[in-house]
Amino acid sequence: MSKKQCYHCNEVCINEITHDNKSFCCLGCKTVYQILHDNQMDFYYSIENNPGIRAHNAPENLIYLDDPVHIQPFILYEDDRIVRASFTIPSIHCAACVWLLENMFKLNNNLLNLEVNLGERSFSFSYIKDQISFREIVELLIKIGYSPSLNDHHKGDSQKKIQTAYIAKLAVAGFCFGNIMLFSFPAYFGIDKNSFMGQSFDWLNIIFSIPILLYCSIPFYTDALVSIRTKQMSLNIPIFLGIIALAIQTFWEIFTQTGHGYADSLAGLIFFLLLGRWIQNRSIDYLNFERDYKSFFPIWVEKYELDYLTTHVSIQELEKGDHYKVKAQCIIPVDSILKSKKALIDYSFVSGEAHPVAIKEGQKIFAGGRQLGSSIELLVDRNLSSSYLSRIWDQMNKTVTTQQTILNFMSKYFTLSVIIISLLAGFSWYLIAPSKVVMIVVSVLIVACPCALAISFPFTSNFACLELRRRGLFINCYDKIEELSNVNHIIFDKTGTILTKDSLPVENFPNGLSFMQQRLIASVVYESEHPLSQSIFLAMKQDNLLSINSYHELPGHGIHAKAGDYDIKLGKASFLGIKDDSSDLNSAVHININGHYLGYFEFETTLRPGLKELFNSLQNYKLHIISGDHAGDDDILEKLSPEHLIRKYNMKPDEKANYIEKIKHTDKNAKILMIGDGLNDGPAFMASDFSIAICNQKNQYFPSSDAMLEANSFHEINQFLLFAKRAMKLVKLNFFISFVYNFFGLSFACLGLLSPLISAIFMPVSSLTVIFISQFGIFLLSKQSLRNLKFMNNELHFKVKNLKNNVFLNKVL
Repeated sequence: MSKKQCYHCNEVCINEITHDNKSFCCLGCKTVYQILHDNQMDFYYSIENNPGIRAHNAPENLIYLDDPVHIQPFILYEDDRIVRASFTIPSIHCAACVWLLENMFKLNNNLLNLEVNLGERSFSFSYIKDQISFREIVELLIKIGYSPSLNDHHKGDSQKKIQTAYIAKLAVAGFCFGNIMLFSFPAYFGIDKNSFMGQSFDWLNIIFSIPILLYCSIPFYTDALVSIRTKQMSLNIPIFLGIIALAIQTFWEIFTQTGHGYADSLAGLIFFLLLGRWIQNRSIDYLNFERDYKSFFPIWVEKYELDYLTTHVSIQELEKGDHYKVKAQCIIPVDSILKSKKALIDYSFVSGEAHPVAIKEGQKIFAGGRQLGSSIELLVDRNLSSSYLSRIWDQMNKTVTTQQTILNFMSKYFTLSVIIISLLAGFSWYLIAPSKVVMIVVSVLIVACPCALAISFPFTSNFACLELRRRGLFINCYDKIEELSNVNHIIFDKTGTILTKDSLPVENFPNGLSFMQQRLIASVVYESEHPLSQSIFLAMKQDNLLSINSYHELPGHGIHAKAGDYDIKLGKASFLGIKDDSSDLNSAVHININGHYLGYFEFETTLRPGLKELFNSLQNYKLHIISGDHAGDDDILEKLSPEHLIRKYNMKPDEKANYIEKIKHTDKNAKILMIGDGLNDGPAFMASDFSIAICNQKNQYFPSSDAMLEANSFHEINQFLLFAKRAMKLVKLNFFISFVYNFFGLSFACLGLLSPLISAIFMPVSSLTVIFISQFGIFLLSKQSLRNLKFMNNELHFKVKNLKNNVFLNKVL
């Protein structure tokens, strides 16, 4: 009687346990099934057949996780109520794993904001620390079969060790391969295998094959075992089978003295496979290096030297112990200690919680928080981790692309097809020429390469993102470029996006402004990064500023602050509760001090350069303008804009998001690009398919957007869209080339026209071809699609520390 397979993990049930007419291999798998079933999470089993990992009991020695010191490396953020943490779970392998982990809140409602990165096998989560502990979360994960790795938080060092180990294996494989080729000369020249020289060299080949099998091939063994253990068909399995088949045949022929074996093919196979992987990893490292330091828009801060503020410095230059300043509504760039008396921090980008957190002097502030009050002074507690800020940005948007779905499908069925083809070819050649069976089977297993298919999309998209970054568009995640290429609706915010207020304001104060009033206004607007506030500050020409006791800025409305005995309100007329007497075509900032209305600053409306040409170039898109301001500028927009442009005014941030949702509901094929200045466009950004924040200043950073665009490149948006569409066509070209390679490669291998050694050479060559086509193709596309871009003048230079060869990033910020 055959053994049944476990309903949860698919392993053979040696001691079968039956529950709900289902078979389980152990009590752990049955328990996991019960947990999921009792919490209405049976959908987990419909995503894939037997998707589960065999569950284990949590080890008893996890009590050390109750110590805050031991869990600190995994903590991203912590306050009195919420903790945000992240670690790696090696057993994550499929969509079912992602679904289960991201729905763990159904198992315990104290778990919040659960996110899985399938590529990195990382799991990020928040939890209410008074209700559940870090150790209890780890125990729950182990109980359902997802044991986290708690010793890999030094990822940078681990990655270096992996690369060093690869180089060492590559060196050993090259040394052994060279010697085996040398000792194979007697066989090449037809020397009798029974002669002393022939036998001696065969045994030397065996000796040099041992390090190849026991050391150099370890990555392929471990990858294959992981694929088998996780029940995931991948390319690692046929490679493993090919290595084992060659080794067995070689050892058998030499030990039985029936032939010279295939030691040269075995050594060449391992050497070229290692070489291909090393080159591919180096390419990935290059992309990751570029990602960490150039992908997000650089933030600048004001740094103190000897208690005096110096010029702005890049956050890459901040080191532990440095003293710097952050203004209202700005992101805290690094983990820091508060030097000011108090601060009010919005951690919604980090923890997902919208409630501001009050911080007192001497307490820690985590990177990624946004300062809501007046400017604060900080002391750097931990050096910058650009990848951490990028991760905060990435958390805001997650995409599963069509290509990723296809690749997941192909990874399984492509490998299975290759194994079947190799067996059929082997059986056919067994009837024709039995001596060639091993060579044919191994050649088929090795030459088939879905790697080229797998890397086509990420490499092409990454190179495309790098090229766009050089032109002023910073996309936070490479797979979002597919969303950009599919856009058919474009929505523009009005004020700060298509209309600007860059000139100095006109003062409309019937009784003028006293020196003290000017000083008060300058002190308040200095705290704000809003463009109108900065223009007012320049107009006031005040150096001796007052201390601000309290400060509250309501984005899109105004500021309410107190300085000593003075109460200052400035902003829109509606914010001050008065009638707006300024021109309908211009914007005004009204001033009220201690309950007395003084007048207003009026800003002339100017069109962003190149706006008319941009609208004319976007005739194939459905265009919309939405704004929180009045319709005073509508006459200007009506004259220069296309007839099909839709304009909506007096919309609150939530109403903008609702407008986007309404478009999606009306047009099921709508793919919406939202372009705004980011100051109050967060809800609209989140509702759109792709969002771009226009950066007018050097220290702006918008984690809620998919991309950030330097203001000087605004008029080239159509060129960016065209470039993204052509980049996706390049991905399809790579797919086609990969299919052609596999078709002819498998055909020649089945016909006996390829040896394992030649197959081993062609396999990495196919991947390197895709990398070359991706990079060279993007280069050509950039020359074609982005040829008209006007580069901005390099007015500011900053040095990014720890970059290779003292790389300077020359950007106008």
